[in-house]
Amino acid sequence: MRQTIMLMAACAALLAGCTNEVGEGLGIDTPIQVTASVEGIMTTRAENTEYNLDNFGLFIKDKDGGYDTNYGGENIKVSKPEGESVWTLANEVLYQGSGQSYYAYAPYKEGHTGESLTFTVDADQATNDLQGSDLLYAAGYVDDPTLAITFSHKLSKLTVTLTPDGFAEDEVSFTGVTLRGTLTTTTLNLTDGAVNTASDTATDIKMWKSSTNTYECILVPQEVTYSVLINAEVGSEQKTYVYTPSAAYKFESD
Repeated sequence: MRQTIMLMAACAALLAGCTNEVGEGLGIDTPIQVTASVEGIMTTRAENTEYNLDNFGLFIKDKDGGYDTNYGGENIKVSKPEGESVWTLANEVLYQGSGQSYYAYAPYKEGHTGESLTFTVDADQATNDLQGSDLLYAAGYVDDPTLAITFSHKLSKLTVTLTPDGFAEDEVSFTGVTLRGTLTTTTLNLTDGAVNTASDTATDIKMWKSSTNTYECILVPQEVTYSVLINAEVGSEQKTYVYTPSAAYKFESD
C-alpha cells in the first residue's frame, strides 16, 4: 500500500510540474486561426464590411522580427469562401507564445513584397462599386492562437447629394456624376498605418450611385481643387452641369 501511495504522489508531482511549465504557453506551436471585422463610418455594402470582405493580406513577424520561420509569414493571403465563416491562411503560421506581431491590409495584392504598399483607387467606381477602392488596415500583437483582426478604413470618401431646385419632382433625372481633377495613387506604410499624400496624374473618377440623388467615391488623401461633372436628363433634354468649389479642399486619411 505504501509503495502504491508513493507512486501516485510521484505521478501527481510530475503532472503538476508539466502544468506549471506550460502555463501561459497553452496553444504554443498550434496553427494561428483568424477572425476579421471592419469598423468605421463606411458601413454600406458598397464598401468593405465584415459581411462582404472576402480576402486580405497578412504579415506576421516572429519574436525576432523575421518572416521566414514557422512563426512568421509575409503577405499571406487570407480568404473566406462564400457562405463560410472560417478564414483560411494560404500559409500556416504557428503561435509562438509571445513576441509575435502582425499587420494586415485589404484588398489583397498578389505578389506584393516589402512593408510599403502602393495602392490606386478605381477610376470607374460607378461600375465596380467601392469595395475595390476601400483600403483597409490593421496591426497589433499576436497574444493568442486565435487572432482577432479589426480593420479600419484608411482613405477618404466623398458623398455628393444632388437637389434639383426650381424643377418639378419628375422633371429631372440624374444619369451620372464624375469627379474631376483628383489623384488616385498613394502608398501605405504597413508597419505603422501611415498613408502618404497622393501621387500620379489627375484622373476622372466615375462615382457610385448609392441612392436616387446621392453619389459616392473613395479618394486617396490629398489637397486639391476638384470639380464635379453632373449629367442629367431635364425633361427630354440631356444636360451637363459642373460644380467647382471656390478653394482647394483637403481630403484626410481615415
